[in-house]
Amino acid sequence: MQISAFNPVQHPAYTKDDPAEKGKSRLNPIEPADPAKNEIEKRQPLQQPNSPEAKQLAELKSRDREVRTHEQAHIAAGGRHITSGAQFQFQRGPDGQLYAVGGEVGIDTSPVPGDPLATLEKAETIRRAALAPAQPSSQDRNVASRATAMAAEARAELLMVNQTEKQNEPETNSESISLKKRIEASGAVASGNSSSTISLFA
Repeated sequence: MQISAFNPVQHPAYTKDDPAEKGKSRLNPIEPADPAKNEIEKRQPLQQPNSPEAKQLAELKSRDREVRTHEQAHIAAGGRHITSGAQFQFQRGPDGQLYAVGGEVGIDTSPVPGDPLATLEKAETIRRAALAPAQPSSQDRNVASRATAMAAEARAELLMVNQTEKQNEPETNSESISLKKRIEASGAVASGNSSSTISLFA
């Protein structure tokens, strides 16, 4: 006797020839959902290399690697002047995962008060950090330009200090000679001015 309205012969989970099923009745049997099967169905378009979803996913993965490498280059070169780790902007891909599509790293660009030589050295480090990635962004180049300007100011200040010391002290003064040697050894690149904390963008 059938209690449900469905035909057991047509239902995929039931066969009339199965001895184990004889003498049993089913009330509207429903095949349980298979999460693994659903995931496979979702990913099928991604497995076709020419599908729009697969192309978008490949682009997102490539961009994610590029952004992370870019920001890591800033951090490695910036050393102790980095004020914050990499912060990323994400986009969700067709596979449901998040991929980095942009990023930034904070770096301190303020001069070292009362120490033009330390400012000069810091400016050079900032410049190296800004230009460290293989393809610096326009923001990176802007930071490098500001660091170059800071280096120019520091170098001008050092030369002025050196000239003042030359006029006021004997040439043999060891401190004066030491400062002069440090200035010459620094080999700074010249330009303008900066004193804030800014970010390096991918």
